[in-house]
Amino acid sequence: MEKILLCRTDGIGDLLLVTPLIKEVKRNNKFVAVLASYNSKDVLVNNPDVDKIFVNPSKNLREEINSYGFDKAYIIYPRFSVALLIASARIPERIGTAYRWYSFLFNKKIRIHRKYNEMHEADYNMKLVEDITADKKAERLYFYLKDEELKFAKNYLEKKGIKDNFFIVYPCGAGSAINLPLVKYAELIDMIHLTLPDINILIASGKNEQNKVNEIFERIKNRKNIYVMDENLSIRQLAAIINFAKIFISGSTGPMHIAAALNIKTLTFFPDKGVYPVRWRPIGNISEIIIFETNKVNFIDFDNTINKLKILLNREK
Repeated sequence: MEKILLCRTDGIGDLLLVTPLIKEVKRNNKFVAVLASYNSKDVLVNNPDVDKIFVNPSKNLREEINSYGFDKAYIIYPRFSVALLIASARIPERIGTAYRWYSFLFNKKIRIHRKYNEMHEADYNMKLVEDITADKKAERLYFYLKDEELKFAKNYLEKKGIKDNFFIVYPCGAGSAINLPLVKYAELIDMIHLTLPDINILIASGKNEQNKVNEIFERIKNRKNIYVMDENLSIRQLAAIINFAKIFISGSTGPMHIAAALNIKTLTFFPDKGVYPVRWRPIGNISEIIIFETNKVNFIDFDNTINKLKILLNREK
């Protein structure tokens, strides 16, 4: 069996966008290992298509990779440190972009320019490995929850008093995309409460970002049926809770892609520059997108947002 190493060492959402590629490589009867960052590795836990996860950086990583005797390594997220690591691990075929100063470390170079945003990031990933995937396109993402994680989420929601009919509003993010100001999220929650009074809302936080959700909660006018995630949960615990939501509302962020992978409806705010929906939108789920002007973000009109939420509620999965 041919042994393949896929390297993507950036964020949570970025790594999730490799899961269609992982599934396709595995479908072709390969041993599939992934080199991931410490912060994002957990999104691949329990994935039946992943035979081994390496964490970058970690002690004796080169020796550990070398011990597996990989036939090929694909550097999906180009970084010099990763390219050097793979070259020094003596992997015979090293495939990566042709457009970096360190591309001499690859012995097969792929001529793809991602900067033009001509296709979805998941499809760029597939194209880099087209000697295996051929012309396949990414149709959906994959995230596999464990039974104990689902049990945790049910208990969490029950203790909070949150009923089945709830939205998650996630105002956080790693900063890769411009997001709405916290005050606008508070205004949006007030408007949802006014127009959809039967909906419960959980304001969810990322790790060590509880101050953001607490600030939003303090700004909300009517706090009935509004709940705050003020615990420091793991990404998999958050994912398990997302799994039970009706709609996940956020900017362009990793948990948005988790929601898509779990087939949860999403409404996503994208800025009009920097991060483009054609490349970073959720895929495989029912979704709506709002593009806002970054220089007029404080004047955003949420009437269209409410209409899109109503459309999402009425659409069947």
